[in-house]
Amino acid sequence: MSRPGVTFLDVEQAIFTLQGRGKNPSVDAIRDVLGTGSKSTIAQHLRDWKAHQSHPQGTLPQDLLGLVSGLW
Repeated sequence: MSRPGVTFLDVEQAIFTLQGRGKNPSVDAIRDVLGTGSKSTIAQHLRDWKAHQSHPQGTLPQDLLGLVSGLW
């Protein structure tokens, strides 16, 4: 049986976790949160996530954005 691998939703949740901690969502940071996954897979999901962001994050203070993301 093959491993399911890291999904886009896994990476998205890790990004929200990192933002809630006030950290930058990098490939290595996401991998640390997930505890698994290839860097190439995580990098592709991170690029996809960034491409789908319709609201620039600069409109809210970073502290507030991290708090709201962490709660969400």
